[in-house]
Amino acid sequence: MNHKIILFFLITFSSSVFAVDVSNFDIKGVKLNDKYSNIKFPVNCDSPKSNNIGNNRWKYQVVCGGGSGIQMGRELVFNFTHDEIVWSIYREKVFSVKPNFQKIEKQLFVKYGNPTSTGVLKSSYKNPNNIISKSFCWGACKKEHDNDGHFKGSTVYGSKGKSLVVTYHEKNDTYSIWFGLKDTVLEDADSQWARVEYKIFEEKQKEQESNLDL
Repeated sequence: MNHKIILFFLITFSSSVFAVDVSNFDIKGVKLNDKYSNIKFPVNCDSPKSNNIGNNRWKYQVVCGGGSGIQMGRELVFNFTHDEIVWSIYREKVFSVKPNFQKIEKQLFVKYGNPTSTGVLKSSYKNPNNIISKSFCWGACKKEHDNDGHFKGSTVYGSKGKSLVVTYHEKNDTYSIWFGLKDTVLEDADSQWARVEYKIFEEKQKEQESNLDL
């Protein structure tokens, strides 16, 4: 057998065998596929945001916190499919002082186990800011490398499937940590459902508007 084929088989096989299953991972007690009606939300959450297509109406998002999060604008965000089950959870915490990162890392590994992939990205000679980003991924992951003069190192992201990504970020005198737990397969299936339902809804509208009632 060709050596390249054997190597490809071993890499594929080992990746599938040792991939971390994040189905039971949680952020603030909430997991992927949890039902909206079964979640006990924190007291500082806004009313749920709703969406509709025709007579189909559902809660698609709940946001919580005081708005100190950098990327999401809020501290905690839950996203739901049309049947109101969780497909993603985002959390961001901003620190008032530089935290003990070794302590943070230990807590992450105790809760979630060893990550599937890790990355460290630092500012380089073209970057006027002092930046360091440490990322961890469990489940379906991918790694991207950077060496463009502005940044040097690598960052890990979630890929197709279920993943948890945690990124600790330092920029000059600001410090934050970001969590993202998501299922892209569930997200894609929900988007496909919405496209089909909207098309059906449009056709029904056309038929109704075509009645002249003569």
